[in-house]
Amino acid sequence: LSDTFKYSHIVFATTTYNNGIFETMENLLHNIASHNLQNRKIVLLQNGSWAPSCGDAMKNILSTLKGVEIIDNSVCIKSALKDEQLADLNNVVEKIVIDLNQ
Repeated sequence: LSDTFKYSHIVFATTTYNNGIFETMENLLHNIASHNLQNRKIVLLQNGSWAPSCGDAMKNILSTLKGVEIIDNSVCIKSALKDEQLADLNNVVEKIVIDLNQ
């Protein structure tokens, strides 16, 4: 939790669990929201084997925070990372680097 207050850009990656967020990540996100984290850029990565849905759930929790911008939530890994998804991850990294250099 304390590390989220140190950085301007944060990547949250988790798996879908019971059609929601894996419970340890969900607890972290609720703690972040209750501590009123503000003015951060966030990337969301989701994983799920048959019905990934944690990305939207993470976005719902974090979108309530003031000054929080979700700069990418397009990477959805189904079970394991595929070779063709490496470009998607590289695009996310490039977006973060470009944003940091502005």
